[in-house]
Amino acid sequence: MFCQRCGSGMPDDAGFCTSCGAPTHSGQLATLPPAISTDQPSPHAQALFQPRPQEAVAFNPSPVRADKGIRVAGYFLDLLPTLLVLLVGWIPIIGFMLAGAFLVPYWLLRDITGGSLGKLVLGLRVVRKDGLPASAGARAIRNVPLIFGPLCMLVPILGYIFAIPIAMIVVFVEAIMLLSQGDRLGDRLAGTTVVKK
Repeated sequence: MFCQRCGSGMPDDAGFCTSCGAPTHSGQLATLPPAISTDQPSPHAQALFQPRPQEAVAFNPSPVRADKGIRVAGYFLDLLPTLLVLLVGWIPIIGFMLAGAFLVPYWLLRDITGGSLGKLVLGLRVVRKDGLPASAGARAIRNVPLIFGPLCMLVPILGYIFAIPIAMIVVFVEAIMLLSQGDRLGDRLAGTTVVKK
């Protein structure tokens, strides 16, 4: 058999050309060498090494980091749904726990699609530090500090005492880190940052 890319001969059961390394899947070998040998790979070989369209769109080689003020505005937009949920928290014990049961996944998974509600409205997205798309796991890990307060709400009685102070401490620490260093504690844990789309 002969390689369709470079025309070199090779064994019939070869998986790749021994000269140029082109794959030799069925239909890629010819019983005769090609009449004209070129340095260009076959269309099939080119397709193997081309990025998929969604990868090309998702990767921004020079992302622009989001301004701190815009990130703070996005956080306040993310707070709006929680205010509605906290109305349920006025129901003694069970209401507070139900609110916590909603707020834990809300804050943990708010960026799972690439950006929270506030980020989508303001044209922001979460990426890795190198600008590549962040994994779903990294987008969840970056929000772990924000669920400490809502987790306390799931504990009967004690949740009333600890949930709000812990949530306020976490938000204070996150805000100080964002405003002074440009990244939240969650971003440092997950290796992420927020950029403009």
